[in-house]
Amino acid sequence: MTRFTLLFAGFLLVLQQAQVRAESPDQRAVRELETQAAMVLTRQGFEAYAERFHPDYSNWTGRGAPIGRAEFLEGVRRWHGAGNHAVAVAVQPISFEVFGDVALSRYRLREDFKDGSSFVGRFNSLAKREGGRWLLFRTQFETEYRGETAKAPTV
Repeated sequence: MTRFTLLFAGFLLVLQQAQVRAESPDQRAVRELETQAAMVLTRQGFEAYAERFHPDYSNWTGRGAPIGRAEFLEGVRRWHGAGNHAVAVAVQPISFEVFGDVALSRYRLREDFKDGSSFVGRFNSLAKREGGRWLLFRTQFETEYRGETAKAPTV
């Protein structure tokens, strides 16, 4: 290895560490809120999951009209009540940006489910801070893949 190669590799390592350290506590909280929802449902149950959503939450798949919090959560309650849940989540962050009490998140997400199926999607989402707590406020996503876990793209 040349000295230049070693210096360049060292520079990349320092740059990567600086990027990790550059994440603010709010950015980290929003990233965890956005990307760990499925595992909260799996590990802590429906009530803990539902508490993560703002009273004025809406979800839009890009088709039809957005649905409100009650309709969205009722669908999740039925799905989870039938014994469904995620067993793994992988995230490819694009950005988690905080603007005062509002945060914009963009990421790709893969969720693997206990029935051997997976979902991969691209998300744009807003979180809102109320009472010192970040809550999911608006979500828009596009499905990239839904099907067998063995055939699912990596994230």
